[in-house]
Amino acid sequence: MRYYSLYFIIFALSLLRNAGADSTSNCSCGYYDPTTENLFTDFLIVYFNETTTFPSEVFQNQEYENKYEKSWNARYRQGADPSNVKITNSTAEGLGNSSSLELTINPSTSHHVVKGGAIRTQRSDIQYGSFRSTIRPAQAWTGGTGMSMLLKYNETQNIHINSLNQQKPIDAWINTLLGDEFPDRVHGLNFSTLANNASYSPEINPWDLTEIRVDWTQDSVKFYIGNVLARSVFKRNSSSKTFPVTPSPLLFKLWSNGDSYFTAGPPTKTTTANLGWTRSFFNSSIMTKEQHKEFDTRCAVTDACLMDDISLRGYTEFGVDSIAKWKAIHHESGVRIFAYICLSCSVALTVLLLCNVTFQRWPTKDSKAPKEPKVHTCYRLPPQISDPKLDMSPGMSKTASTRTTSMDFKTSKNDLEITQIGFTPGSSSLTLNDMVNQESKHISFAASRQLSPSNMSEFTLNNPMTPSASTNRFHSYNDSPTDSEPVSPKNSIYLGIEGHSALDGMTPKKSFIYRNPDESSEKKGWEMPRTTEIKETEISRPSPPYHAVSEVPAPIAFPAAPINARPAPTKRIEYLAGLISIATLLVTFIHFIFTFSPAMGMVGALEHYSFEVTFRKTAGSYLLNQILLGLFFITSTRFLISRYLRTGDLESIAEKTTGRTFRVMIPIAACAMLEYFLMDVGALKWLEYLPSISWTTWPYAVEYSDFSHYISEVLELVYLLPNAAPQITYNYCTGVLWTIPVQIEGSWITLLGCIVVRQIKTPWKRMCYYAFCILNHWYAQSWGTFFWFGVLYTDLDVTFKYKKWLKDHAFVLWTTITLGFLLGIVGLSNDLITAWTGFSLPIVERGIHPDLETGIPIAQTANAGYPDYFNPRFNGILFAVGIQYVVENCYFVQYFLSMKLWLILFPHIFTIYLIHGLIWWSLGSLVCVNLAANTSLPYWSVALITAVICYSTLFASLPILTPVVETLGKNVTGNIWRMAHLKPAPRRKTLFPFPDRLFLEYEEKGKGEVIDHEKDVENKAGVNFHQQEI
Repeated sequence: MRYYSLYFIIFALSLLRNAGADSTSNCSCGYYDPTTENLFTDFLIVYFNETTTFPSEVFQNQEYENKYEKSWNARYRQGADPSNVKITNSTAEGLGNSSSLELTINPSTSHHVVKGGAIRTQRSDIQYGSFRSTIRPAQAWTGGTGMSMLLKYNETQNIHINSLNQQKPIDAWINTLLGDEFPDRVHGLNFSTLANNASYSPEINPWDLTEIRVDWTQDSVKFYIGNVLARSVFKRNSSSKTFPVTPSPLLFKLWSNGDSYFTAGPPTKTTTANLGWTRSFFNSSIMTKEQHKEFDTRCAVTDACLMDDISLRGYTEFGVDSIAKWKAIHHESGVRIFAYICLSCSVALTVLLLCNVTFQRWPTKDSKAPKEPKVHTCYRLPPQISDPKLDMSPGMSKTASTRTTSMDFKTSKNDLEITQIGFTPGSSSLTLNDMVNQESKHISFAASRQLSPSNMSEFTLNNPMTPSASTNRFHSYNDSPTDSEPVSPKNSIYLGIEGHSALDGMTPKKSFIYRNPDESSEKKGWEMPRTTEIKETEISRPSPPYHAVSEVPAPIAFPAAPINARPAPTKRIEYLAGLISIATLLVTFIHFIFTFSPAMGMVGALEHYSFEVTFRKTAGSYLLNQILLGLFFITSTRFLISRYLRTGDLESIAEKTTGRTFRVMIPIAACAMLEYFLMDVGALKWLEYLPSISWTTWPYAVEYSDFSHYISEVLELVYLLPNAAPQITYNYCTGVLWTIPVQIEGSWITLLGCIVVRQIKTPWKRMCYYAFCILNHWYAQSWGTFFWFGVLYTDLDVTFKYKKWLKDHAFVLWTTITLGFLLGIVGLSNDLITAWTGFSLPIVERGIHPDLETGIPIAQTANAGYPDYFNPRFNGILFAVGIQYVVENCYFVQYFLSMKLWLILFPHIFTIYLIHGLIWWSLGSLVCVNLAANTSLPYWSVALITAVICYSTLFASLPILTPVVETLGKNVTGNIWRMAHLKPAPRRKTLFPFPDRLFLEYEEKGKGEVIDHEKDVENKAGVNFHQQEI
């Protein structure tokens, strides 16, 4: 009986073994989930508590060390060590049996590398499937780490589900991410939420082995935690670039990169996480269309094995093709080739035009030589066909009526009408004969000959009402510019219907024509005019009407008097220009340090070398201080109001009010659009990798979600009320544009305030008004404090001439200079005092001000603390006021600030302000990341090389970009102001100043007979259109 029982047990075991074998071999029709109705062809199942060896036939134990990390906040780099992966059967206290695959992670090295454990499938052809595993995160209070299951092809094609223990257990959570999504809390669940959720049956403990699952299909990705759906992402609602479609391997890893929004950490000590089992059902990307067709023909859903069958073990056999990484096949379209051609042509044309402009403006010996005064050449046209019956106009002088030729000409009325002109301020009208009489005043006329049709193209008379005529008007021959006055429209010479009535029916005997003196071969001479003899044969045949009849005469030359001579521009205050140039360079240096060596300028930043902290606690407090911005605000007021305080002319206020916003915003909008384009094409690609190299989280800039956001954020700069950070801060490199609302609001404060101040005539009342405004702006935490101090300094200089008084009182002068210098040092020393003592004046001073929400002092609210970067600071006021006084009154400081180097940079400061961040964060990040990752250079040399390249590129781009910025800003603003307050020129006909009939066709019939088609039409119609036009 005992033997029968033994035979029965052996038979039963054999049946079970065959059943297990059949479960694998007979699932050739795939694996089906009736709940989701998903069917997949291949599978991979491993229970790590059923094996004592690592399953190397299906998994690969990884070893790597990332050169950099893609994350805005990752200051550490990931790594993996095969020794950190092992099968364990240990028992953890309170967690029961922990037989599983154990992954270990170590604390960070001195080079910020955190090595953990990682495994991945041998197969890389996994495309769509259902992936299920049980994972246990690292223990609490061991530093932030992540135990993850992911399918990853690259940085945008991946699927994550991560169990994160965080720095504090209360923050631990499981998140679900797709592509390059930001690890926002909305994409996950907190451990406490999971533990207290009644939807889970049985209840789960996220700190122990917890089942996670990802169902990936062509249409959606669904994440499950404990068999409960946690998140769904559908392809129709996602970007085509981020929704995963590429074949990928399956990975499990324990890792940390120090990202405070993701894994946090790094771990403070060696810690472990566990993988209990994994069950994966998926399709293979190497399966051909024929194989798919054969599978569909051969199999039905009812023939497939169930995914929930817990007896399944093993994996689907695979070949070498399944191991190789999938590569996409790119097909170049004709549209893209056409785009390449257009781009190449555009770039070539741009380079050609830039080279042309550069060569034209390149300094030569001739350009450096002093230029001679510009000389105009005036020609006299010979006597032309005259009207024997000359009708004198009332405006003509008697001389004009008597100077007639004795020759008998047969001609019709001349075609060109000439109005009255004025040569001197005292002459209200000048007739044709008066023009001729000018020949006695340093003018030489030569013999004349007939003018060919080609010469007529040189006869140009401009409308004096238009700007283009300003350089071609007639002037008196006085050499002194002060003796020449612009010719008014009433006293100008021009041709047209307005002037016809004055000289109607008159044929000019003498005429002038301008020509470039370089085209003349005759030397300057002052000969008396000679009579021109004309033979009868030369005039026997009448010339065609409407054409000039004269030859090119010899030239006469006289120095050109300036037209509309503008007053000399106000001399630039050179030391203020130098001050702004130095402050601009220091701002760029601060941004460079914050980007590439943050420990030198930021408290709490991670340092590469110990000297960085030493520098921050010494010289860095003075060189890398953001309170330098106050100098910009104080100095800018002088350029806005000094003219008004000096003259009281409200036109200067109107001009600044009209153009100030345009002057600032037009270049900014253009540069913001340029950065928008460059970000969109990937110019800031390497910036996201920089934190893992430079160990800073300060750089951050992303592209706009769409063009409407760009428009909204640019307009926001005009209307945003400081103190606030504009949204464009996160879409513009280095975020410098937060100062623009401050500048614009400060402009209104300055322009309106100076009008009020100038009306307060009593000095002590005026000073009380200044004190009232400054105190109120300080208490309200407004940047207006700086602008009011700027108005005060300008008023003291322009109105009260305090500098002159101080020069006569040397003791007071040097005492106040010393006091101002001490105020500046105290203001800059705040960070130094904080670094050594912990006391912070800005925190204490900010606590005095009222809270905007409650009205009570900020020190008594939850908002107490160090002020934001866009809030004014008291030490900044002390520094700006003190240093500005020193600059205004100390000769030695002014001499230093007036050096040529600073003055050369001054025209480019706005360009530097706008584009330095783009160069730092695009080219700089590219150079820094690649040098640090691909060379063995120490980081200090990497930062130094990056600085040289960045600053060289910045200065090299200024000659190209500054003209564009100035054109968009200064020149366009000037045009806006001119259009706003100048009366536009009168509208003229297309042929002005020539009459319409000048270019009509003519036809000769017989000797001396000319038929004018226009007159024929007029005669037939009985209307004289020409007379009506006059």
